[in-house]
Amino acid sequence: MAAGDGKVALVRSITPLAGACPSGGDLVDLVGYGDANCSEGGLAAPVLGANVSGVRAQNGCVDTNVNGADFGTASPPVPRNSASPLNDCTPPTVVWPHDVQSALDESPLVGQIVAVRGIVTAKRFNNGFFIQAIQQQNRLRRLMEYRGYENRRRVRIWVKEHLAIIEALKVSKYGRASQLMHEHLEKAFNATMIRSKSERDKN
Repeated sequence: MAAGDGKVALVRSITPLAGACPSGGDLVDLVGYGDANCSEGGLAAPVLGANVSGVRAQNGCVDTNVNGADFGTASPPVPRNSASPLNDCTPPTVVWPHDVQSALDESPLVGQIVAVRGIVTAKRFNNGFFIQAIQQQNRLRRLMEYRGYENRRRVRIWVKEHLAIIEALKVSKYGRASQLMHEHLEKAFNATMIRSKSERDKN
């Protein structure tokens, strides 16, 4: 083991390890750094130095068994020991993008560590057709079959407007799709305002 290159093994016993690249048995963890001839995952952690230390990612919470992916460097070094505060490695709460968003200046989750779900989009057949559009289309078609809705005529109109937007996206007519979406939202807003006024008048 040298300052810039070497290997460090964590074991459960005092039995010496054998071979240049030990594994199994009492070996708990192995870190190879710099030009080490052995490392977990075949990728060594960065080169270290007298004023450069190796640090495990996310305050020591990452262990993918690939040294090069798990470790970075810190300069100057910040040593830790058994008296140092423990780092909480509890997996973060998984939330949706809309949970992070807010109408105010700050997110309702400000100061919290969370994992935000990704929304997958895809391009198919050389056009801008989104996976979410397909899912929405299926929901809208099922909604058309729902006979117990209080205003089936309005729902059918909205469904047709949504499908027109999707068709415009399928043929990459984004300007047309934007125009249709603007018209649809304006109609929906006006209908909501009229319904709200009617309900207030009844009360």
